[in-house]
Amino acid sequence: MNNEIRNTKYELRFGFTLVELVVAIGIMALVILFAGTVFKSSINSYRIASAQTEIMQKLRAITDQLNSDFKGLQKDGYLILYSTTVNRAQYAGAVPNSFRSDRLYFFSTGDFQSWYDPTVRSNIACIYLGHEGHSIFDSTIYVNHWRLAHDILLLSPGVVWPDVNSVSYAQCRANPIMVLNNVNSMLISPPNIDVTADPNTIRRLFCENAGEFKIEWADGTPDANSAIAWFGLGNPRGNSNIEPPVSGFYEALWTPTTLQNLWPMALKFTFTLYDSRGVFKDGQTFTHIVYLGD
Repeated sequence: MNNEIRNTKYELRFGFTLVELVVAIGIMALVILFAGTVFKSSINSYRIASAQTEIMQKLRAITDQLNSDFKGLQKDGYLILYSTTVNRAQYAGAVPNSFRSDRLYFFSTGDFQSWYDPTVRSNIACIYLGHEGHSIFDSTIYVNHWRLAHDILLLSPGVVWPDVNSVSYAQCRANPIMVLNNVNSMLISPPNIDVTADPNTIRRLFCENAGEFKIEWADGTPDANSAIAWFGLGNPRGNSNIEPPVSGFYEALWTPTTLQNLWPMALKFTFTLYDSRGVFKDGQTFTHIVYLGD
C-alpha cells in the first residue's frame, strides 16, 4: 500500500499544472501569431515586388519603342501632336479628375512588316502613338485600365491590306491635304483595340494599364529660369505652325513646308503606369525624353 502511494506521488511530479498549460498555450499562440505576421509580410513584399517588376517591364517596353520610332523620324514629312484632357475616375471609388490623353502621328523609317502578310515589308511607315479609342471614350473604363495603342501603316504602293497605305512617301509629301485629313480623323477618333470583335486589333496593343499620357516638345527656347522650355497643352508656343489651345484642346503640327529650324529638337513623354493587380493604386509616373537630332 505504501509503495502504491509513493508511485502515485512520483508519477504526479511529472505531469503539468494548469498554470504550466496556460503558459505553454500562450507561448504557442505567440509563435503562431509571429509566424503569421512574418508570412503576411512576406506575401505583401512579394506582391509589391511583382507589381514593381511588372511596371518596370512596361516602362522598358515603352521607352525602347519610343527610341526606336523616333530614331527614324522623317523631318521632311509630318509630325502632328494632339493634346486633350479626359474627365475620369482613376480607379473604382476615386473622385473623377482631368487626365491628359495626348497622341502623335508621324512618319518614320525602319524595317516594317505587315501583320496580315509577312512578305509585305516597307522601310517607311506612318505611326500612331497614344491611347486607343475605347480607353478615351468609354466612361466605364477607369484610368488605371487605359491602354496605349501603337498603330503602324506601311507605305507600299500597289499593296492593299488594312495595315498598308498603297501610296509612296513622295505622294504623301506632295499631298498634305490628304495626309492631314487622314491624320486628324485618326487623332480625333483613335483606333480601337477590341480583340473579341476583331482579333487582328491585338497588333495595336502597346501597353496595358497605362493612364495619363502627356507629350511636350522643345525647340531650344529657354524659359524664365534659363532652362529649356517645354511647350504643349497649358504652355502653347506661338508660331504659324501651332494652333492655340481651345477648351482643353491643343494641336501642333509640322509638315514638309515647315522650316527645319522650327521642328522640335526633343519630345518629352510623361506617363503613369499601373500594375494589373492594383497594388499601386495611384500608379507610378515616369518621364522619358527623346532627342530628335538635327
